[in-house]
Amino acid sequence: MNTGPGVGDIFSRQDTMAEIKRGAAMFALVAVGIGVSILLSGALSNTTDAGYVIALLMYLGSFALPPIVGFVVANGQSARLTAPPENLRYATAAVTGAAGTVAFILITTILALVGLDSGAGGGGGFSTPDFGEILLPLIIIAIGTAITAAGVIWAHDNL
Repeated sequence: MNTGPGVGDIFSRQDTMAEIKRGAAMFALVAVGIGVSILLSGALSNTTDAGYVIALLMYLGSFALPPIVGFVVANGQSARLTAPPENLRYATAAVTGAAGTVAFILITTILALVGLDSGAGGGGGFSTPDFGEILLPLIIIAIGTAITAAGVIWAHDNL
């Protein structure tokens, strides 16, 4: 017995798709800011090892940011998504968090690969990862971010 729209319906509704696109764009914008900082700091490694170390630390630290960005984005979604049923609100936030995390990690990784490979790399033998090496962490972070985002919607609705 179907009592209402299913979770898959978020992809056919204009309001939920607009939120997914808006949220993914927010993740991407934060990633570009961090990625450009990594790129520029990595370029400094031609003249100093500190630039390489700073860029590497920023890249590694950026893996902790998607759940935080997901929290902020879902907080806004909770205020804007008032019409869809509860299950669609949770799904929209979760998909936004997961898709945004993929965009975030890919953007920061691409810019880090360029920035960290552009310098002398005198950071004590560290090397930048291949895309295959970040696949499992990306999936794990995307799941955590999706749970965080859906949890924010739940907290707004129930607390």
